[in-house]
Amino acid sequence: MQFHQAVATGDGSVACSVLAPETVDELEQTTGSACDKAVLDQDLHDAQTAQVSQAFGHGAQVLMDGVVVFLAVLDGQ
Repeated sequence: MQFHQAVATGDGSVACSVLAPETVDELEQTTGSACDKAVLDQDLHDAQTAQVSQAFGHGAQVLMDGVVVFLAVLDGQ
């Protein structure tokens, strides 16, 4: 939820801080922009409320306002 809240409020730095490093790299490579700008330029759904969630070991799948979000524990976080 922190990611979606950060995007909704225009805080690209916070949004990028919760992404996997590989995701940040891919976003920057495909857009040619720094993550904090590129993430705000994406056509992302405004997902704020979790309806259903399932946890699997160190990962989870969450349905938020009709959008499926995949979560993972990275480096203990």
